Amino acid sequence: MRKAVTGVLGALILGATLSIPLPVAHAGGTPDGQTPAQEKVCDDAQLARAAYGLCIAFCEAGDCDRFPKRPSCANLRRNFTKQTGLKKFPCEQHNVD
Repeated sequence: MRKAVTGVLGALILGATLSIPLPVAHAGGTPDGQTPAQEKVCDDAQLARAAYGLCIAFCEAGDCDRFPKRPSCANLRRNFTKQTGLKKFPCEQHNVD
């Protein structure tokens, strides 16, 4: 009996998980269609550890240089400025297209 209950519970959980609508993914997983592995602006900037991670999140994963009005982009900018003293990310200083 216990195995039957566990099997039914597992099936319910799996069904519930599969029924949750997921956001539509963009090509390449990011809004501009390029994955962070394809973009090099943060690598080229040679930033320190935390600043490098913030750069990846802003410039490459979130494409905030193209969509700067997102609240998450403002938070990333604020933290980047705290880490580096810079007001602009490397992707905003160059035309990277």
